[in-house]
Formats: sequence, C-alpha cells, structure tokens
Amino acid sequence: QVGLGYGYIMYRTQVPSTNKLPLTFGKEAIRDFASVMTEGRVLGTIYRNDTRPGAREFDLPEQGCHLEVLVDMMGRVNFGPALLTERKGLVGPGSVQLGSPFTGPMRAVLGWEIF
Repeated sequence: QVGLGYGYIMYRTQVPSTNKLPLTFGKEAIRDFASVMTEGRVLGTIYRNDTRPGAREFDLPEQGCHLEVLVDMMGRVNFGPALLTERKGLVGPGSVQLGSPFTGPMRAVLGWEIF
C-alpha cells in the first residue's frame, strides 16, 4: 500500500473498547517482523517465518487503547514469481481483527495512521 520494499514502518490506530476480545493478526498479516505495542508496552512480536503456524492473538486493555505496530521489512525479492506480488508491512485490509473464530463475529481494526 505504501510502496516500500525494505526498512521500518510504524502503524498506529485507536482501538475502541474490546469487551475482552483478543486482538488477532491473520497468518499473513505481517511481512516480515513486527513488534506489537500498546500505550508504550510491548505485547509481543510476530515473525513471518516463525515456527508457530496460524494467526497470532494478543490481549488488549478492555477500555480501549492506542495500538502501535512497528514493522521491520527485512528485504525484498529480487527474482522469481514473487517479484511482482510480494508486499511488505501490514498486508491486506482486515488482516488485524478483534475477536477470534471462537468468540463469534470478528471486527476488522481500521483507521491506521502510517509513519
């Protein structure tokens, strides 16, 4: 979306009241590495090549918060079929959601500022 192939990029948004729903990042939401933070506190990290398959979940304060995701785009593809399709950063609309498949309908986290 931003057109960067490598470097760092910060995403920030305001998350409303969560009603104790987890924050869920889809399996392909982050490329390549990210630190997930709220109110200056690191909740955890996501690495594209992590050995844990599937979505990642984090607990947020129930009253809502500022959510920040610092993404390290570790490099670019220089050849092959992924050359035109490999995107970096926070990838895809709705790739970050409140809820999980076990809590009912999931709500996309939108309104991201990019720095």
